[in-house]
Amino acid sequence: MGLNVLAEVRCATTGKLLQVSCGHNTVVDTGLELIGDVMLGLSLAPMYIAVGTDNTAVTTSDTALGTEVFRNVITRRNGATGQRMIYQLYLDTDDANGYTLREGGIFVASSGGVMLSRVLLSPTITKTVAVTATLTWKHDYAEA
Repeated sequence: MGLNVLAEVRCATTGKLLQVSCGHNTVVDTGLELIGDVMLGLSLAPMYIAVGTDNTAVTTSDTALGTEVFRNVITRRNGATGQRMIYQLYLDTDDANGYTLREGGIFVASSGGVMLSRVLLSPTITKTVAVTATLTWKHDYAEA
C-alpha cells in the first residue's frame, strides 16, 4: 500500500503555479494498525495534516514528524473512484511562514496522536507570506 503526495505552490497575488513538489508516502506501522481500528469502529479517522522541516529518511517505525512546525485540520477528505481516499491541506499566506518544508504527515489528533503516514517532499517548499500551498495525498488501497 502506498500514498502519493503532490504539493502545489502558488503566488498568493496572482494564483500562478510556481512550483510542484511530490513524494512517495509511507504508511507507518501505527498507520497500518489505525486503518484496521477505523474499519472496526475502534478509532476516529485521521483529521489533521502536519508539515515539518526535517529530512531524515522515512521508516515504517516513525510515529511523528522529525521537526513539526505546523498542523491543521484536513481541508478536504473524501473517497474517490474505486479504492482511493484523498486528503488535502491548504496552507494560506499566514500558515507555516519562514520555514523550508521538507516533510508531511497525516494524524488523528490536533497534537501528538497516531500518525497514519509520512512523506519527504522534493523539492522542498520555502513557505512565505507571498505563497500558498496545497498538499494532496492520494491514498490507494488495493489487494495484493
